[in-house]
Amino acid sequence: MKKLSRILILVVLTALLLDSCCVKNINSSSGGREKDNTEKKQVDGPFVLLKDSDRIEIINAVLSKDDVAVDRNIQNRETPFTCFIDNKFADKFSIKLMDSISKNKAIYDKVDRLFVMSDLHGSFNAMYSLLVNNGVIDKKYNWTFGDGHIVMVGDITDRGRNTVPCLWLFYHLEQMAPGKVHYLLGNHEMMTLYGRAAYLNEKTKRSVVSITGKKSKSKALRTLFSEKSELGKWLRTKNTIEKIGDVLFVHAGLSKKLVDSRLTIPQINNVMREYVGVSYKKIPKRDSIGNLLYGRFGPIWYRGMVMDYKNYYKKISQKDFNDILKYFGVKKIIVGHTGVDKVSSDYAGGLIRVNVSQPWEKDSDKAQALLIEGDKYYRVDGLGKRVSIVD
Repeated sequence: MKKLSRILILVVLTALLLDSCCVKNINSSSGGREKDNTEKKQVDGPFVLLKDSDRIEIINAVLSKDDVAVDRNIQNRETPFTCFIDNKFADKFSIKLMDSISKNKAIYDKVDRLFVMSDLHGSFNAMYSLLVNNGVIDKKYNWTFGDGHIVMVGDITDRGRNTVPCLWLFYHLEQMAPGKVHYLLGNHEMMTLYGRAAYLNEKTKRSVVSITGKKSKSKALRTLFSEKSELGKWLRTKNTIEKIGDVLFVHAGLSKKLVDSRLTIPQINNVMREYVGVSYKKIPKRDSIGNLLYGRFGPIWYRGMVMDYKNYYKKISQKDFNDILKYFGVKKIIVGHTGVDKVSSDYAGGLIRVNVSQPWEKDSDKAQALLIEGDKYYRVDGLGKRVSIVD
């Protein structure tokens, strides 16, 4: 009976994804949060829980207006499975789990090409278009960027309806191009890992509760991204700050207070990793460094490189910015987190801001990323067009 039920759910999954009208396409006028079309069936997942060293449980949810059907399948770790995308194109790709997951380095030599994205917030369509139309992958999800590197400056999670597929696509990129794929944690990844569900898409709020059987969305989210899940385990290995050649990457920004602490890049990553999965409110008060790094002057929250922030602080001066460049021994800093109208520079070209409001549709010139080729910096869009942004 269970086998028959699973077959029926898989049939529904395939049918709804082949229906080009199964999901209403919402554009960027939605104000940063993708609306659900609850009259149609939607898919959420796959969530992968680790049963033991050899077996995994793959969980998909199929949602209608009044019901959530949950499909569970236990299989061997080395067996590939399919990631279905909740969009009108019936997109899907195959995933095979990594043999092992290890921590990334934090400091790399200079590379000739870098492709940088941030704050996608579950927009698989924008992510796919930026990668395909700018030559990072082909339409069959194969790596086509050669010796180039790609950097995600945080915040894949929350808001959009395809957070989990976006995570799996970046996981897949890391498999295809080992050592060339950099995923830095942002504040929303941290919130996902400690179970803050406030920013979840409504579809995902329903699915995580139905999958886990927990009434608390927070506990449900924490369960599905715990260390006993593949994505939770993978995210916990990621850095918060990395240096590639003479370019520094961090999600939100770097404050003078952080630099005054005299922490190194590895030390910052180690402390951030120590408390990953823990609400910042639960960091011991005696740990001044932990509270600094997870607080409003820390690397996943600080907005002072882009703007004045409420009554907390003013935008930093050119002098203070230059001191930060000197401290870390870099010529450029690249940040996301704080929204800007377009990928652009500040502080005499020393800062590149890459967080724009990504659209929900495919092949849109509103989708933006950063391309670095040698010493040239370009704003690129979801159609593959490029514009130089630093002289």
